[in-house]
Formats: sequence, structure tokens, C-alpha cells
Amino acid sequence: MSNGAKSAPSLSARSAYARGDMAGARTASASARQLTNISIIAGVASIIVAMIIVGVYLGLIMTNLRT
Repeated sequence: MSNGAKSAPSLSARSAYARGDMAGARTASASARQLTNISIIAGVASIIVAMIIVGVYLGLIMTNLRT
């Protein structure tokens, strides 16, 4: 892989650490941590939205069954 190619942040951290570039490894590690946190938050938010949609749908079905 050439130096100009982009790679995943965790792989960048490993390769920077292996080269002895501690500042680059910290930067890549922080980027990987931030992307992980963003993906976890997005996943939890999408599950909550899905549960709300299903709850509203089931509520409408139950309301129509009573009438």
C-alpha cells in the first residue's frame, strides 16, 4: 500500500505505531474511536425509531380492532 492510499483508521493506527509515529497513531486511534461511537449512536437511534414506528403501527391496529 502506498503512503497516499487511505486505509481504515485502526489499520492506520497500527501501521503508524509500527513505524514509531506515536502522534499519527494517536490521531488515527482517536478517529477510529470517534467513528465507532458515531456508529453505535446511529444504531441505537435507528432501533429506537423502529420501535416507535412499530409501536404506533400496532397501536393503530389495536384501535381498529376495537371498533
